[in-house]
Amino acid sequence: MQNQFLNYKNYLTTFVKNGCITLALSLLLCFCISCASIPNIDAGFVASSDKNSDGSIRQRAVGPLIEHQETSDGKTFDAVRPFYSSVHDTQTDRAVFDVLWPLCTIKTSKEENSGRILTGIWRNWISTNDTKQSLLWIFPFLFTGKDADGRNYFALFPLGGTINKILGKETIQFVLFPLYMKTKDKECTEHNILWPVVAWTESNDTNRYTFRIFPFYGESRRIGQKNSFVMWPLWTSVQYQKPAPHEGSGFLLFPFFGRVHLENQEMWWILPPFFKIAHGKMGSEVNAPWPFIQWRDGKASRLYVWPLWGKHTEGNSWSAFVLWPVGWLNKSDYGRSEIHRYYFLPFIYYEATIKKKESSNPGLKKTSSNVTPVDSDVHSQTASDDATSVSSRYFKLWPLFSYRREEDISQTRILAFWPLKHTPAVERNLSPLWTLFSTEQSEKGGETEFLWGLFRHRWQVDGTRSTCLFPLFNIYSDKNANGWDILGGFLGYRREGLQKKYKLLYFIQW
Repeated sequence: MQNQFLNYKNYLTTFVKNGCITLALSLLLCFCISCASIPNIDAGFVASSDKNSDGSIRQRAVGPLIEHQETSDGKTFDAVRPFYSSVHDTQTDRAVFDVLWPLCTIKTSKEENSGRILTGIWRNWISTNDTKQSLLWIFPFLFTGKDADGRNYFALFPLGGTINKILGKETIQFVLFPLYMKTKDKECTEHNILWPVVAWTESNDTNRYTFRIFPFYGESRRIGQKNSFVMWPLWTSVQYQKPAPHEGSGFLLFPFFGRVHLENQEMWWILPPFFKIAHGKMGSEVNAPWPFIQWRDGKASRLYVWPLWGKHTEGNSWSAFVLWPVGWLNKSDYGRSEIHRYYFLPFIYYEATIKKKESSNPGLKKTSSNVTPVDSDVHSQTASDDATSVSSRYFKLWPLFSYRREEDISQTRILAFWPLKHTPAVERNLSPLWTLFSTEQSEKGGETEFLWGLFRHRWQVDGTRSTCLFPLFNIYSDKNANGWDILGGFLGYRREGLQKKYKLLYFIQW
């Protein structure tokens, strides 16, 4: 069944890919042939083709619907939006295919193939011990595959079956779930009847033990810890012994009182979880009452006046909120870099990555993503960390505007309907459909575009420039030639060196 499903996946990918790409490139080819005399073709939202100084090519047709890109280092991108898109890196042989995203995504590489259609996922890969593994899961009903030990498994939920290597367990077996379930890991086997009501374990390790008749009584043991309950949640208790980090015990009589006594800490609850007092070597903590007033000091400090304001600090990193859950501020310290984030949900999102001083290790590199869909999911750039600076910045005023900069590449867009930060699949399939205005620039050049090419201005570092207001006029120039045309060639002029050419009524040239 799994092989048959994978064959259907291959047929679907081939059919959609070939059909959509053929349609897109045929339209582009027809247009390019008709305008082959112009180095960079620009017919507004109808069709356009441009080649950068580094050899990369970008071709578009029918506004944002059809697009083809090629880079000089062997990466290609094709899209017939919103139906299909693909990214392919010929150097690494990695590819991503989207069909009616988010309904279907397929990823391929030398190491593995994987994909998703609705709630169904499949994956084929080779494990570290050179064993071929596979899985086909259709949540929450079908689970089948082969694990790293070469064992096949099959389960049809909730009727019965076996699932290997899931949820941290070696094996999960069930019959008419929740009537009966058995789980195995390396140390023990656990049986469940009417999960989670009745459970017990079988183990050769005396430190691993579980018995439960929920909610009446339960007991569990593992190395250094013993937990039990009676009439849960009324009474629960815990004991810590060596080799646990700290010996001690605790209990909770819900909803009245609780206490934990450890070697390095004392903790009391009154009307848990609302009132809590804790004190120890690592610091002190007070909730009075939770979640409205929270205070903590020590290695990690916290002060919350929820939902009005709160701040949490640990080391050089901190986070805070204002009018929870609307306003959020955050600084994460990663040693060589810091990331600052500010949110005012759902309208404002800001993020900046700040590089610190140069590391003593000159061979260490920093990675950053490009802004074009060609590089999404399959490519990253490297840049030396040579100074303290803002290496990337992102700002979004949803749903009106977004700005993104990665190293020397920046991008501005109007509109920005996607509420989250840059998402590669959205960039490939949806963002161009609602982008009315965009401008992109880097050290190699840039482009400004309005209404999918109704107005377009391009420039490159080698001096190539073009400005088009379709269909009224087009002005272009490069190091070898320059010219202009009106109404798509009704009247035109081109100079190449000392040679001049004029055009009238589209076909008359002299």
